[in-house]
Order: sequence, then C-alpha cells, then structure tokens
Amino acid sequence: MEGHDKNTFLKFGPAPLRPSEYALSVLYTQTELNRRREQEIVKLKRDLETVISEREISDAALRKRHQDAVNELTQQLDNANRHRTKYDTSTPGGIDVKERSI
Repeated sequence: MEGHDKNTFLKFGPAPLRPSEYALSVLYTQTELNRRREQEIVKLKRDLETVISEREISDAALRKRHQDAVNELTQQLDNANRHRTKYDTSTPGGIDVKERSI
C-alpha cells in the first residue's frame, strides 16, 4: 500500500507490479515449479529403484523354484532310466513287458 491510502487500495486492489517485480514474481514461480518437479523426479526414481529391486528378488526366487523343479524332474527321470535299465538287464533277452505277460 505504498503511496496509496486505504480507500484507494480497497477500491482498486494493490498497485500493479513494475516490470522488474513482475519478472521476479515469474522467476520465483518458475523456480518453485522446477523445485517441485525435481522433488517428484527424485521420488519417482526412488520408487522405480524399489520396484526394480523387488522384481529382481522375485525373479531370483522364481528362477530358484524353476531350477529346483527341473532338478527334481531330472532326478525322477534318472531314477526311471536306472530302473528300466536294471529291469532290461535282468530279463532274459530284453523281453518286452507286453510279450512277457503272454
């Protein structure tokens, strides 16, 4: 209210900004917007790093489960092949099970 009395201020509002004051106001507003954007970017980067870390942990657990399942199936197949080989060598002439039941 510099240079204005109270009635003039109420009637017309605050005095218009001089160009330098307007420029400072715009600069401050842009600075604030940039600061907020930077904070949002930092937060998004942190969230992304968290998601990536969780996904890597999940992927590792899935790979381990898959490998365990493959190992179990391989072991079962090896056991079946061992039993088949043992059976084939113990039967005379390698007679097929279907032929033997006749």
